[in-house]
Amino acid sequence: MRRVVMAVALLLTACGQAPVAHSTSTSLTTTPSPTTTPSPSPTPEAAHFVAPEPSAAKMAAINAGGDAAFWDFVAFHEVGLRAGQSVSYLVSGTGTANYQCMRTDGTLDAAQGSNQVATGQVSARKALTADASGEVNAVITLRPPAPANPRCPSGYAIQAWRVSYTNTTVMDEANNVTWSAPGSGGQAQ
Repeated sequence: MRRVVMAVALLLTACGQAPVAHSTSTSLTTTPSPTTTPSPSPTPEAAHFVAPEPSAAKMAAINAGGDAAFWDFVAFHEVGLRAGQSVSYLVSGTGTANYQCMRTDGTLDAAQGSNQVATGQVSARKALTADASGEVNAVITLRPPAPANPRCPSGYAIQAWRVSYTNTTVMDEANNVTWSAPGSGGQAQ
């Protein structure tokens, strides 16, 4: 009998439990199982910008058509919003545009001395709503600054032939979060 009690004591010690004291009673003393403490609920992800889908701005430009060749299509992707949250976005930057009075009959000719450069702040504001996963994927368009003197001689019309955009930012005005968009621009061919 002593060997059996010793074997049980060794086995229980090996399993990490204290051996049961030998007694004439048949009841065993048990240790309560550990209780888990509830983990705190996950905190919501803070609103922030991530890299947008590269083709988003290109598709918006293709669909815009017309004189949109010199617009800046600013694509952005924000995550960490509440589902259905309405957010006002402000896109702003510096635009520079070269203008000339070009012939309206299709001939590639510019009026003498009509070249002018316009540089200034450009901006656009748009309210959007987060989808069910708390994300906004969007494109907001900036237009180049207007020429100082849009008048041209008869048979000519003012046209941009080169633009650039720098220091472009997207600001989530509801959460005060800003993202710096890459610069862009183009030149007439």
